[in-house]
Amino acid sequence: MDFVAESMTHLGYPDYLPFLIGSGKWIGIILLSLPGYSRFKEWAYAGFTVLFVAAAASHAIVGDPFVNVMAPLLFEALLLVSYVSMVKMLRQDKR
Repeated sequence: MDFVAESMTHLGYPDYLPFLIGSGKWIGIILLSLPGYSRFKEWAYAGFTVLFVAAAASHAIVGDPFVNVMAPLLFEALLLVSYVSMVKMLRQDKR
């Protein structure tokens, strides 16, 4: 947990932010894991997208190495693949 606190301090964020982000991540993971609830899943995907893009931007702004900037964007790419797969599956179910 010290790593998270050090990272957040390095990025200039307050100490309470990891708790808020972590809570949101858990809610998003639960929503993405449950069958159905497509509207809520859309919001979970949107939340994760904001999270990953903001993480990449934060690392870029403080001058972190390129790999630290690209890591969240790699996860965003995986999230995009998951989202596109979900949309295709929902379209097939409606037929």
